Amino acid sequence: MSTTALEIYRKILQDEEFRNIYLDNFLDRFVYSIEDVEHSDNEEKRQNMIDSLLKAFKMALSSLEKMSPADIQKIGNIINEHNGIADFRKINVIARFNVNWEVVPPQRIYYELYNLLNNYYNVWSALDNVYEKEAMFHIALMRIHPFEDGNKRLCRTIMNIHFFHEGYAPVVISEKETEQYYDFINNVDVRGFAKFLEERSMIEAINAKFLYKTIKEIPIKEEVDGYLKNSIKR
Repeated sequence: MSTTALEIYRKILQDEEFRNIYLDNFLDRFVYSIEDVEHSDNEEKRQNMIDSLLKAFKMALSSLEKMSPADIQKIGNIINEHNGIADFRKINVIARFNVNWEVVPPQRIYYELYNLLNNYYNVWSALDNVYEKEAMFHIALMRIHPFEDGNKRLCRTIMNIHFFHEGYAPVVISEKETEQYYDFINNVDVRGFAKFLEERSMIEAINAKFLYKTIKEIPIKEEVDGYLKNSIKR
């Protein structure tokens, strides 16, 4: 039976040196896939936004395997530190883009996050489909909209932290997919979004494999799985 892209992805990320190279490579693409970063017309603001997002991602990846509402607030505070916004919003806001939902009132944010995290860790943990679990979490978190700004950056960061911790390839959502992405959230289309995430996660697993071949200088005709087996024998 041939080795799947996901199995190879998990094997090559056990190599700590490669894992660090891959993480930097992924974060470059992840950061620049977010429209707020790419469309900023102020270079200083753009750089501060990038630095804050990278800092939040690396902090959460290294220290937060199981999150609480306070951890989500901490991630959001780091993401928003460049614009002086701190803590969960205390006002009602209207989510940008073409959204059709009303965000959670500020006084219910902590309660809704607590319920969401309880579902994620204690109820949805029985789900066999990790992508469906992440789709449910992401859609719910976006619709809670806990901060005045940076919610999309927050939600995509947490989603990819979850993927890393569960041994799945993370996801880059391109700007051209923004409308489709919001359709999933508007319609609470968990199955559609789960399939969307799975497809992009598999693409990312393949990207990681080819990066590994380049870093390890594996001949183009040699498969990564064969290289790994031979390395173990040596």
